[in-house]
Amino acid sequence: ITLNVGGRKFLTRIDTLATGSGFFAAQLSRWIGDPREDGSFFIDADPDLFAHLLRHLRRPNTFPLFWNMEKGFDYALYHALYVEAEYFGIYELAKWIEAKQYLKAITIKSHGPEIHEVNGAPGQPFVMNPNVEVVQREILVTKRERFVCPRGIFAHMVQRGERLKCGKACWKVGGDDPDEYVEEAYKEAVTWKNEVIFNADVC
Repeated sequence: ITLNVGGRKFLTRIDTLATGSGFFAAQLSRWIGDPREDGSFFIDADPDLFAHLLRHLRRPNTFPLFWNMEKGFDYALYHALYVEAEYFGIYELAKWIEAKQYLKAITIKSHGPEIHEVNGAPGQPFVMNPNVEVVQREILVTKRERFVCPRGIFAHMVQRGERLKCGKACWKVGGDDPDEYVEEAYKEAVTWKNEVIFNADVC
C-alpha cells in the first residue's frame, strides 16, 4: 500500500500497518476500495514524524533515540512523536516515550578533573572520538621562577626546586656567579573528559 502523508509517499505492507496500529487496523478496511488517482491513500499528518512511526511499526522492538553530544535529548521531538503515536494507536511506542525510557539509553561518565599547564586560552569542547568529549575550563594565571642556564641551553632551564640539568661545561661558564632565575607567568586549566555510554538494549 502507498500512503501519501502530507505530500510525502511511503510504501509499506498492509499487515505492517494493521498489526501495530489501532488506527490502521480500524481504517484500512474502509480505505482499501477508495484510493486517490495515483493509487495512494492520503493521511493528513507530519511526514517526518510519520517516518519514525513507520520505522517502529516495521521493527516493533526498536525505539527512536533523539540525542546528540551538543544538545542532549530532543524533548520537543519526543513529545511531538508521542502525540502522533497516541493518535495512530501505536501504544507500545507511546508508552515507551511517556515513561521516558530513552533517558536510560545514554549515560555520561566524567573522568577528571585534571589540572595542567596550557598555552593560550581554553578552547571549545572537542571530541576525541564519537564517545568522548574533552572539556577545558578555568584558566589560572600564576608565576614561577625558572633557572637560567649559564650557556643559555633552554632544556636546562628548569623550575626552581627541580634537579638542575646543567653539567660541568655549564658550571665552568657560570663560574662562581650565583644561580640566576627569571620570573615567568604560566597558565593552568582544569580539564575533564565526558564519556558517552550508549545502552543499545533500551532502543
